[in-house]
Amino acid sequence: MTTDVVALALATVARDEGIDADHRAVRVLDQAGWHTSPELALPNGIDGLFLPSASPEWPPAERLWPLVDEPVVNRAFPDVDTLETVLVNRCRLLEADRGQITSHTLFPWWPTEFPA
Repeated sequence: MTTDVVALALATVARDEGIDADHRAVRVLDQAGWHTSPELALPNGIDGLFLPSASPEWPPAERLWPLVDEPVVNRAFPDVDTLETVLVNRCRLLEADRGQITSHTLFPWWPTEFPA
């Protein structure tokens, strides 16, 4: 992982989800160097909420990595396009199975509603 990769991922999410100055989002981040780098420019409309150092709880999205990684573990891919195709297909399957995502991310301490 690098700061450039994180910046690209956040920019892609902002573009795909219509996040901008009027449509905001908060991204929970850990204290990884690529999240805290002064070189990381968050896209307009995305605010970072940092977990404390050595936080005992992962942000919910961290628990999704095993689901996403499943089709690529211990495999070699001939090129990045093939890897991307496999990951996009996996994400589409997971998007269609909200129950599986919820079972990995529904924490009792996570708010179900956010104040306006």
